[in-house]
Amino acid sequence: EVFTHAPPGPLKILVETRPGKIIWQIPAPAGLSPLTSTTLSVCQGILEVYGGSLEVGAPAGFLTADLPAGRAPSILVVDDNEDAAALVQRYLQGGYQLRAAHSGAEAEALIAESQPDLILLDVILPHQDGWNILQRLKTLPETAHIPVIICSVLTHPDLALLMGAEGVLQKPVDPEILLPLVERLLHRSGSAAAPGRLTG
Repeated sequence: EVFTHAPPGPLKILVETRPGKIIWQIPAPAGLSPLTSTTLSVCQGILEVYGGSLEVGAPAGFLTADLPAGRAPSILVVDDNEDAAALVQRYLQGGYQLRAAHSGAEAEALIAESQPDLILLDVILPHQDGWNILQRLKTLPETAHIPVIICSVLTHPDLALLMGAEGVLQKPVDPEILLPLVERLLHRSGSAAAPGRLTG
């Protein structure tokens, strides 16, 4: 129905990729919505079953379809400060599966339950510091491949990279540095190349 009522001439379709999803925007005539169109209502239902969505008028004059693109990457935030962990999770909202652990033991339990695609690791933790956790992660064959970003008030980027971390961010974390680094590490090739110096 969108194509039937579209104005004559070329139809401009905007496509945008985001972590875990693909967004399509198609010009939509005024008054067209899943409430007035059986076809769009069925499409909306199908998309919702598979984790997508369909909206009309956001932005104005467009039909927007949000299509899932496979499994969203999972990120584990390890920080004993719940507010700091929540802030980082807020920065990462949209396209990622997010979990948080507030101790080394909790982190190990979550990793054993389901391995994340990336770990953000604080150094100052109760009972077991982040350096021990990083060393263990990079020593065990089953977890050595998981990229780790050290997020800490401590400034030891050389030590972190030497121990196998793929990135180092100093607290308070700057989202303009965090987001591109996370994106780069999650979308880089799976080759066993040595990590570069990625610091913030």
